Amino acid sequence: MKYKLMVLPLFSLIMSQLSIDAGTEVTREGHRLNLENATTRIEYALDQGVFNIYDKIDGSLFVREAAARVNETTSAGSADRQWKQNRCSDALGRGRSLTITTPRANGLDIVQVFTLYTDRSAVVLQCGVRNHSKEPVRIKQLAVMEHAAAWPNLANHEAPQTLDGMAGWDHFQETKTRVEDGDTRWSYNNLLYTFKGDGLRHSLVFGGLVYRDFATIAAIDQGIVRLVGEDPVGRRVDAGKLYMPEDRYYLDGSKADTFDVMERYGRAVATINDVQVKAYTFPTVCAWYAFGYFHGKGGTFYDQTPDAGNNTPTCVKEVEIAKEAGFLNYAPIAVRLVPDKYLGDTEQGWWDDAHWQKFGHYEAPYETSEKYCQAMLELGGLPFTYFQTGLPSDDYAKAFPGHMMRNDISELDKKHMHHVPYVTFDYTDKGFQKHLKTVWSNQRKAGLKGVMFDYPETAWIQKGGFEDASITTAAAYRKVFESAREGLGADAFLQERNLGWPNVSNGDGTTLGTADGDGVPIPVLDNCVGLVNSQRVMGDTVDFKPEQVTRCGLRWYKCRTLYAYDMDAKAVSEIEEERRAMLTMAYVVSGRLLLGTSFANMSPEMVHDLSRTFPYHTQRKSARPIDLLLREMPMVYDFDVSDDWHQLCLYNGESTEESATVTVPLSGIRADGALGLDADAEYFVYDFWNDTLAGKLKGTETLQQTVRGGEARMLAVHKVRDVPQFLSTDRHVMQGYLDLVKQPEWSARKKTLKGTSAVIANDPYELVFACNGRIPVSVTASKGIASLDWKDEKNGIAVLTLKNDDNAEVRWRVTFE
Repeated sequence: MKYKLMVLPLFSLIMSQLSIDAGTEVTREGHRLNLENATTRIEYALDQGVFNIYDKIDGSLFVREAAARVNETTSAGSADRQWKQNRCSDALGRGRSLTITTPRANGLDIVQVFTLYTDRSAVVLQCGVRNHSKEPVRIKQLAVMEHAAAWPNLANHEAPQTLDGMAGWDHFQETKTRVEDGDTRWSYNNLLYTFKGDGLRHSLVFGGLVYRDFATIAAIDQGIVRLVGEDPVGRRVDAGKLYMPEDRYYLDGSKADTFDVMERYGRAVATINDVQVKAYTFPTVCAWYAFGYFHGKGGTFYDQTPDAGNNTPTCVKEVEIAKEAGFLNYAPIAVRLVPDKYLGDTEQGWWDDAHWQKFGHYEAPYETSEKYCQAMLELGGLPFTYFQTGLPSDDYAKAFPGHMMRNDISELDKKHMHHVPYVTFDYTDKGFQKHLKTVWSNQRKAGLKGVMFDYPETAWIQKGGFEDASITTAAAYRKVFESAREGLGADAFLQERNLGWPNVSNGDGTTLGTADGDGVPIPVLDNCVGLVNSQRVMGDTVDFKPEQVTRCGLRWYKCRTLYAYDMDAKAVSEIEEERRAMLTMAYVVSGRLLLGTSFANMSPEMVHDLSRTFPYHTQRKSARPIDLLLREMPMVYDFDVSDDWHQLCLYNGESTEESATVTVPLSGIRADGALGLDADAEYFVYDFWNDTLAGKLKGTETLQQTVRGGEARMLAVHKVRDVPQFLSTDRHVMQGYLDLVKQPEWSARKKTLKGTSAVIANDPYELVFACNGRIPVSVTASKGIASLDWKDEKNGIAVLTLKNDDNAEVRWRVTFE
């Protein structure tokens, strides 16, 4: 690239001196500005308005000649640019930012901000505008990077692949949550581009970091990268004003492991948005499914209670039934009431006791929110409910037309499908916001713990007309959840049913979307990260399908880091293999289980298997689909507890009839489908559901398992030690990760293996251990009864059994010869 000499303002010449801030520095060489840390360098050509990004570890150029654009105005081309640098310190760390302003003849100055942190290889990008024209402008497109060639100096991008970062359920979009071959792809939110070149794997992850005013689109077209914020309404910027949106964007092209680079992105989004992950450690029973629509009738309670259904007394009774079944010893349960009256006069908008009573959802003796919530909490349950986001009751709209979009209810009586109204709420309206504060305050005082927002696409208004005339569609949409979060507090569980329904007129007075839509699908976005706890990823269903597992599994870097994924309700099968597969995979890939089956309809065997997956863990990580680049539907999910202990799940979702041979190299590159374990070590493999030693392998060997059709096989992989060691427990599918309060320790002097386990009342607890050449002779426990036996004497595998009358942490000690 050639750089032409040009004169810069005095302050820029002063700033061009070398400056260093805790590992980041800005330097100037002629018309080139450099912002760099130990791993990454950004070069900005002041005479051309484009930038390059280098990996300093090997000197490779991974982004070439990228430009910015606001609407139709580009940063590229000659201009009298000004620049400045600043120290920065925020949740991502300490570093330095470089701000470059490009004046343009149309009165819009493009303002680009580049930030590097001392301890991060990723580049953070921002772009804004200063309006020097005499009229306000609407910013609808804001590209922080376009026309950027990815690794242009590598002639051969071998086996290029992409993984999209779609949210919710992207059923109607042109891209899915899947890996595709090639170097052309687009996605909302973020995108991974990966390939092999010069014998090395290269990975580029780029996407949104902070979402406020725009939907993020990440795209690559035959190796040319684009990262842009878009909004159908746009942000109004008045004459003479500077607009720098809070929206920020992320780009990392380091040579790190493909899984690491994606997980770093997920953690960065969580950190900068202050995501307080509140795990769904419990199952949720959906009243709409469990008490009526699909599986409601049947079971002793329902046979004897003809009025049971989607109402408060039945929700409270469900907790009592779960308690009688013994499940509350393992975890609490939430029950979600679903006040879902459609069309005409409904509860929606009023959201008060009187209207929930009127339509039969609140009934005595729990006819108020307070009575319902407190009864649930006293029993050990969690009260959840349901709001229709933008489906106002006719009488509410007539009473408060100013709370509606454009203050217009003229089409209130126009025929439409039940979930696609022509009249909807304006969440920017100050009167409606005041009303919502009262609604949420009342529910918080009552003790409500969770809300599902149904049909949130009705709040995605694509033609504008908000009371706040400056706001974007995306920012207005966030207000739905901002209001609830502020009102209910940080401890509430909020769910976004993010399904991307298209807005399509059928031409006969009905619609498959709001009148605002003109047939454009609603984008499925991560714009409510930090506000919602879970996203729905499936339409209405009680079925368990392999594609649901893949959809969640390929978002492992977001799951439990940004929020849980909800595959909608799941019926608990009476068939053991089907039941265990569903329960296992919900735990492994989703972070949340919504039940479509009442505890009244569960056998003891069903409750037992359900209890083996609860509580869900609270750590910000999920199992990696380590074969994601090898097959369309990953079969191997790896959760690394430590370097010496991995929880490996093998899922044969490709067939419910045919067995499949699954092979996993223990050592090797993870992106190539291996576990990346120590090649010089040996490993025990223990099968949870089949309760057997599955093998003892060298690190250089390949684990091979024949997995039955539809089976989900959970395996604990432990590095072999030269002393007795634990291998598994029967308490939970994570085989000791959650129930071992204190990890077992070996004492060579005392010849003992000791630990502490969380034991459930009246549920015999088994801990399997490898004796490794020694003989166990005795056991002691701090509570209850303890016993020893052989599980597999030939291979030196023994079992410790603990029994106690109540839930307790039991200290135990096994002594060896």
